[in-house]
Amino acid sequence: MFDRKKYKQFAKLQLKGRWTVPVLMTLVALIINVIFSLPEYINYPYEQLLAAIQQGDFYAVVNFFYNSDSQISNTPFILSIIHTLVTFVLTFVCVRIYIKLSQSPDKVSFSDYLQNFNYWGRGILVGLWKFLWLIIWSLIILPITFICAFIIVMFETPKIMAGGDINEILIVPTLILTVIILVLLTIIRIVKGLSYSMAELIAAEHEKCTITQALNISKKITKGHKKELFLMYLSFILWYLLCIITLNIASLWVSPYISMTKVNAYHALLKNAFEENLIHVEDFEE
Repeated sequence: MFDRKKYKQFAKLQLKGRWTVPVLMTLVALIINVIFSLPEYINYPYEQLLAAIQQGDFYAVVNFFYNSDSQISNTPFILSIIHTLVTFVLTFVCVRIYIKLSQSPDKVSFSDYLQNFNYWGRGILVGLWKFLWLIIWSLIILPITFICAFIIVMFETPKIMAGGDINEILIVPTLILTVIILVLLTIIRIVKGLSYSMAELIAAEHEKCTITQALNISKKITKGHKKELFLMYLSFILWYLLCIITLNIASLWVSPYISMTKVNAYHALLKNAFEENLIHVEDFEE
């Protein structure tokens, strides 16, 4: 039985007296994210924003933030790729530490954290494979988009041919189509994201297991438990809000707590899958 409360309580006990390295790992990740984000804000047009605020022009302030992404996209594409790959590595290294904390009551050292960077290649591979499969699943909505667009054109063409303003005629259907696409994308990303959510943990704990095997095992052990996993992540929403309010300072402790809870859920799902013969020892071997 999936018991998120038990996993969360156990996570607190597991971290008790052993917060130092998890907090430092989170701090390293935050610092690296800040460094990679700097190019976006170096040439940020603050003067325009300050002028709008001083003039009390509310519309100008809202319009500034609405268009800011297109105005300050200063991060080179290659830098964004490097940032993503580094994030994959940091995530994988942290997962290995949390698994070690779950397996032993002994403390871990910062040198243990650094030594796990030897597995950087495996971290990148599992991150890339997950990302690739999420993209592939997202492409499912393309046929739906084309069909909906075709239907809109068929129904609205008579109005356009009658001399109506094409922008006024198509704005509402286009907005509806956009909302539908965004909702479908969100559902797909959540469902498939939960399916592959345990891949890093499997690849980290079982070194002989290939990345594709880790993804397949993740799908098997999360089957029928996506709702419970989603509710588990949703139960941290107040902690996420606290992180936002404190400018991510609270995440130094919240992130280890959530990660440790996820590891406990992973072990429970793995045990359940073995008991129900959904997976076997051979599945973890090349």
